[in-house]
Amino acid sequence: MRLDGLGSELNAAVRRLLRSPAFSALAVFTFALGIAGTTLLFGVLDQVYLRPLPFPQADRLVRVRVDLPTSAGASYLANVLPDEVRFLQSRSRAFDVIAAQRAEQLTLLGQGDPLAVRGASVSAGTLSLFGWHPVLGRLFTPSEEQRGEESGAVLIGARLWRERFASDPAVLGRTIRLGERFYTVVGVLQQAFPYRADLWLPMRLDSADHRDLLVIGRTAPGVTLTAARTELTALAAEFAKSAERGALRAGLDGTRLRDNLVRDEQRVALALFVAALLFLALAAVNLAGLLAVRAVARRRDLAVRSALGASRSRQTVNLLVEPILVALTGAVLALALVPVATPWLGALLPQVLTEELGYRVPGLDGRIVLFAFAATALAALVAGLVPAAIFSRALPAAALSEGRSAGRAGRERGTRVLLVAQVALVFAILLGAGSLIETFARLLARGAGFETAGVLAFEIQPDVGRYADAGSRRQLVERLQGELAALPRTSAALSTTNPLGGASWGVGVGRSGTPADGLVTVNLRLTSEKFFDTLGIALLRGRALDASDREGAPDAAVVSRRLAQRLWGREDVVGESFVRSTRNGQTGTATVVGVAADVEDAYGVPDTLYLPFAQNATHPAAAESLWILVRGQPERAAWVREVEGAIWRVDKELAWSHIETMDGMRAEGIAQERLGSRLATAFVLGALLLTALGLGGAVAFAVRQRQAEIGVRMALGSTAHGVVRLFAWRGLGQVALGLAIGGAGYLVLRPAAAHLVDGIGTASVWTAGAALLLVFSVGALASYLPARRAARVDPVKALRQE
Repeated sequence: MRLDGLGSELNAAVRRLLRSPAFSALAVFTFALGIAGTTLLFGVLDQVYLRPLPFPQADRLVRVRVDLPTSAGASYLANVLPDEVRFLQSRSRAFDVIAAQRAEQLTLLGQGDPLAVRGASVSAGTLSLFGWHPVLGRLFTPSEEQRGEESGAVLIGARLWRERFASDPAVLGRTIRLGERFYTVVGVLQQAFPYRADLWLPMRLDSADHRDLLVIGRTAPGVTLTAARTELTALAAEFAKSAERGALRAGLDGTRLRDNLVRDEQRVALALFVAALLFLALAAVNLAGLLAVRAVARRRDLAVRSALGASRSRQTVNLLVEPILVALTGAVLALALVPVATPWLGALLPQVLTEELGYRVPGLDGRIVLFAFAATALAALVAGLVPAAIFSRALPAAALSEGRSAGRAGRERGTRVLLVAQVALVFAILLGAGSLIETFARLLARGAGFETAGVLAFEIQPDVGRYADAGSRRQLVERLQGELAALPRTSAALSTTNPLGGASWGVGVGRSGTPADGLVTVNLRLTSEKFFDTLGIALLRGRALDASDREGAPDAAVVSRRLAQRLWGREDVVGESFVRSTRNGQTGTATVVGVAADVEDAYGVPDTLYLPFAQNATHPAAAESLWILVRGQPERAAWVREVEGAIWRVDKELAWSHIETMDGMRAEGIAQERLGSRLATAFVLGALLLTALGLGGAVAFAVRQRQAEIGVRMALGSTAHGVVRLFAWRGLGQVALGLAIGGAGYLVLRPAAAHLVDGIGTASVWTAGAALLLVFSVGALASYLPARRAARVDPVKALRQE
């Protein structure tokens, strides 16, 4: 087609759209919503799946962990011990680099008030594995990596350099104090991965050190992940046999680093992206139906154009220009909406990507714009080609001589297909979105298992040098507990972990007599007295841990209800003894003194064992950070100052971080589900609106095609009620067919979606019934109203309209 011909078609299409402003606005707005939704969610998934991690050869990076069984019959993936890392480094052929890191909770002193600093100890090869380069100074030398912490070298992060040292280049060579040790700053790094670290220390792997490590390896060139996993399994068995220990009895697990980082946090964005695609498809089919209705009024004009020499391609372009204009206008509006809506979608990105790697939901970039216009083009073609296919048989000039019924059969089939497709799509959307909303509702309604309101959480990092032995740690906790207990209007306790965040520790447990290789891994929490009272955790049986559970007293424990059920098959287990282990292979026994209600755990290990800190101060968990949990109702600023004073009365060099209310932590933990629920609800409401408009247009189109038949029936004595019933039943039959196809499609595709979108269940009977009733009601109304309107037309006029 020549450019002047295309220009005339564009002008004609613009005039037609301007003559129907309500139709045009609705079509453009519908497309804008569909394209904006898919584009925004594509931006999220692009960050999570498509863009490479900011490391060299990132596709070869693998997270290595120990695979331990749990009491639930599944497995628990734990970090690796130093002697296991050294064994892997010496024997592995599938990896050309195996590096280890460990989080360090440190206190920066001598630079103003004590400052809690997140640090990381890194083994040789870690910095090169991640491709890090200093923005100032240098990295560790091979000699410093071999000597480890004894080298006295430290790298600091750019954020710490900026906020604590005012970006002073003279920081290089400066001596800083971290706890009881002094270090020389040799360089400044921009990175914060892993652990959101603000400084790094070199680490020498020591078999006598029983603190676990985060291990990341890089597969050798040409080695697949499957081959690497096979080698890990063989090496685990070899190590367990040679070391005569069971730490690796269940083997080793290797997971792509990207998969490990995003875990199941991508499920909400992926599910919403699928819903947005279905919504856009529904918008395209809806526009196709509305354009078909408009084309009915133009069919004589189209036939005349054909008779005057317009080719089939020219006529097809005539029908395509209008949806393309609508779609392009919708795309432009959608791209204008993207920057406005982008900040609201931050919760859909995995937290580790945002906090440690600096990922953000992108605004408008080349990839986003390209995707938006690709989606626009596809939707526009669907919306335009369907009406073109329906009317293609009516386009040749022969249509004028074949009688008034020329092309009717093809048009009727086309409209039936449109109506059925609309119903099937919207029913599938409602079922899918309904299952999403149900899943989110369960997550949002699920309680934390304790009273989060009125609780402040402080994380403190006792210096490992000053509190290196069990006695000093025990004394620190006792003194802190005493000072906090003296605060007015408060209840306070300490714990090695926070149920809603922080570190996670595992411990092997089993009923008395269980061999070491039969223990299962559960969640371990060392606590002070008043822990259950402070958090409001219900005691179902027995008593809580208290001051009597001190060093030298019989070893006591509280178990969660689920753990009691797993180990003993019942809840009343007070007085039962069990075997427990530590990560260094030692075992011991303890007696259950209480059974507590189940508590939500941020790491997905619900079976929890509570042990008194005083009796377990030698455990590696006791040497890490402590959480101070304080319940009260005073004004927050004064409350924080009171706790601060209590901490500094015990040790003026203690620092804390993560001062947050438990309500705030809980809200942050479910932010993704809350946002997902709102977006899924918006898709449902939008789909219902489109269905009402689209079905009404499609049925009106079908009825208008049969105007002559209606006139004949009325002329032969049919009543208006009979005509309405006839055409309403025809419409309802097509609605029922669409419901069947949509329901079958949902059932066929749901297992695949559940595999991709972990945690999304099947729609309940109530949700499916509500979706069925809604769609059927909309279909019934859409079928009844056009038929009633057509039945009121004068038979003579109806005959003349055909």
